[in-house]
Amino acid sequence: MESPSILKRIGRALIRTRFGIKTVAIVYAIGLFAGALMVHANSGFALRLRDGLVGGARRSSPILGQGQKGHHLTAASLDAGGNAAAGLLSMIAGYGVPAGYWVAGTEAGWAVWCPWTTLTIAG
Repeated sequence: MESPSILKRIGRALIRTRFGIKTVAIVYAIGLFAGALMVHANSGFALRLRDGLVGGARRSSPILGQGQKGHHLTAASLDAGGNAAAGLLSMIAGYGVPAGYWVAGTEAGWAVWCPWTTLTIAG
């Protein structure tokens, strides 16, 4: 018996996982919508968190520091490495069902609807 092609196997895997994919996408959209709504409503909580995140990045980001010094290749390498590490951690977290929903909610930018992660800002 011949094994199915890789494309057929991937297609069947996506069909089997469509419920999980759709529900994680819904959680991501809820988090994104909640964050956008809070910022546009001038929520002090959301604006303080945003300002703290941006201010902290400006003060301590080695990527921005290298870019401002004119070392664009180094800055791009640091950025790519950070994105690869974040992607790997998200992938690992995705293997645990509850972690996948938590990552989706916080990756959207805000975790205001999860009481145990109200101070977590990602993205």
